Amino acid sequence: RTSLSGASHQETQKRFSDLVFDTIIHDNVKLAECPGHNKPVQLHAPNSRGAQLYAALTDEVLQRLRLPLPKSSLQLV
Repeated sequence: RTSLSGASHQETQKRFSDLVFDTIIHDNVKLAECPGHNKPVQLHAPNSRGAQLYAALTDEVLQRLRLPLPKSSLQLV
């Protein structure tokens, strides 16, 4: 959301093109709370945007590796 993160993302895309994942994990409160609760976001706030984005990233990694997606995978709507 910040101009710095946008510029950083664009530069990374330019330099590494196909190696950069499409899924972007945005900062949010639930992700920031996880270390304090000593839990991953999937346990701390499983319905949060952060949990959905990490699930989407997992799906993207599995797709790139050509591995089957888990049935319980969350999909971003």
